[in-house]
Amino acid sequence: MFKIIAILYVGAYIIWEAPARNILLVGKKACAEQYRKIIAGLGEIISMEFLNRYAVEDRVFDDRIFIIKLLKGNVWGAVPNKQVRMRLAHSFQIRDGLICKEIVYEML
Repeated sequence: MFKIIAILYVGAYIIWEAPARNILLVGKKACAEQYRKIIAGLGEIISMEFLNRYAVEDRVFDDRIFIIKLLKGNVWGAVPNKQVRMRLAHSFQIRDGLICKEIVYEML
């Protein structure tokens, strides 16, 4: 299924923010736990469309749209097993080649 690969690219000090859910986390352990919660609620990805992606030395931006079925207990409170359109935009700040801040804009 889904794996937490992103956490391998996170520095020892990380800030993770999801403004739509009013979440601000600090530290690798807290971020890993949040990734686990997110992944636990993901079902079948029907499609994924990349809208905008770029990277420079200290920034990465990724904007995409998923058509996905979410599972019971998903972090967004969406109806389980119903197909939803979700837009995710990630803004990363990079320090020493690792993510030091991630802001994820989640739009259902």
